[in-house]
Amino acid sequence: MKIRLHREAYFSDPVTSYLKAGKNIAMNTQSLLNVEDILNVEAELGASNYKPIYVVLSRGEGVWVWDTDGKRYLDCLSAYSAVNQGHCHPKIRAAMFEQANRLTLTSRAFRNDQLALFYRDICELTNSHKVLPMNSGAEAVETAIKCMRKWGYEVKGVEADKAEIIVCENNFHGRTIGIIGFSSDEEAKANFGPFAPGFTTIPYGDAAALEAAITPIPSGFWSNPFRAKPVSLSRLKAISKQCGKSAPGIMCFWFSMKFKPAWAVPANCWPKNTRALKPTSP
Repeated sequence: MKIRLHREAYFSDPVTSYLKAGKNIAMNTQSLLNVEDILNVEAELGASNYKPIYVVLSRGEGVWVWDTDGKRYLDCLSAYSAVNQGHCHPKIRAAMFEQANRLTLTSRAFRNDQLALFYRDICELTNSHKVLPMNSGAEAVETAIKCMRKWGYEVKGVEADKAEIIVCENNFHGRTIGIIGFSSDEEAKANFGPFAPGFTTIPYGDAAALEAAITPIPSGFWSNPFRAKPVSLSRLKAISKQCGKSAPGIMCFWFSMKFKPAWAVPANCWPKNTRALKPTSP
């Protein structure tokens, strides 16, 4: 296949082939417009970690996407909320182009003139006092685990390396080793152990089970009440009450993804301690 020849040429002489790479890739892309060829190359060269449906998309606009044969689809998934604003949104695209023309990226070793403005806007939108941006949901979950454990040791006084975090059955928060360790999906865990200890699992949406699990050891509760089958507001109130029932209680993190902006939830349904969000589009 042409793509294999290009790959071998690139690595055999990277300096001289670098400037030609764009043209080669463009030519190869044109030669792979046949769906069967695209699927074959993907199967041969791509690591097998997902099994998408057999639709090859090539462009999108607003809520619509088109495959390589020109067939139009209504995109109800929105890339798991990453494009809730719609594909190729003109305002977002213009902002991306404008920023890319000024400054592409800065590491956290430097400051830039946009991060503070982002902090201000997000805090105002979500009524938060501090935010920590993440690139992925899994990063947010791992950070929340660290926050809950650190809080347990430094505030609650949990014995060193004994902190427990309460989680819910049938969860999906990502694919890192730390996260799948407290998954109840055995297929997701098969052949990836050993896993980190320190998690207690309870039924989803069960305030009584949460109350029973809160002993002097747990330092946190982690759940996603805004998933496909959301918990009722009455249950959220009961869960929030259990998290802060006895001082210092436990740190409660709620994970909001795509079905409802977390900041639309009544204030008395929020836990009294800390909350973490996977950002959505309001």
